[in-house]
Amino acid sequence: MKQNARFLIFFLSVLILTGCATLTGYQDGKTLSEGVTELNVSLNMGQSQPFDVDEDNALDEFNRLFFPNIEVSARRSVANRLDALVRLSTSFNIGAGLKYQISGDHQSRFAMSLGAEIQNFGLLTVGLWNVQLPLYTSIHPHENLAFYFTPRYIYQFSTYGGREGWNYLGGNAGLMTGRKHKLAIDFGYYRLGAEKVSSVGLLTVGVGGKFVFGG
Repeated sequence: MKQNARFLIFFLSVLILTGCATLTGYQDGKTLSEGVTELNVSLNMGQSQPFDVDEDNALDEFNRLFFPNIEVSARRSVANRLDALVRLSTSFNIGAGLKYQISGDHQSRFAMSLGAEIQNFGLLTVGLWNVQLPLYTSIHPHENLAFYFTPRYIYQFSTYGGREGWNYLGGNAGLMTGRKHKLAIDFGYYRLGAEKVSSVGLLTVGVGGKFVFGG
């Protein structure tokens, strides 16, 4: 039983941390100005928190498991208050989505946007998908500084069947500094619920650069 528990924990840790759902932030509550494109490159680390399994502390050697992830994303204004985005990561995730600003403008101290994104794990070969619904919010005390918080719900499913859908609930928070091009630090925490896995915590931390072109 102990060996089985360790194998299950190790398998789930690898599956989750290698990026079945991308759990990064790096977005404030504002959309881009017309004609502007933004490129984001980030290095992120993920860690699985303890599973709710008690098998003679079999979790101890796995709950500190870390995995690195490099992500590249691009965002462009496609209409007033509306951005389109794509992203690709070394964890074999590819995604695309939209972001629509519902509060504030480009000079506001507070801004909020609604988002929607669909991602595929395995670059269309595995059949594992997730749909993400983020709410982007941010405070801008200075034109060179922004603090953001992005609560997010994620539903993950397989097109091949044979498994229950997984639900992620959590969010990202961080800061950005810079006038045009920006440096960003991102923190994320999510709880994952699935069949036979009552509670899994996922922690991420990363640093990224945001580069703006046009406009």
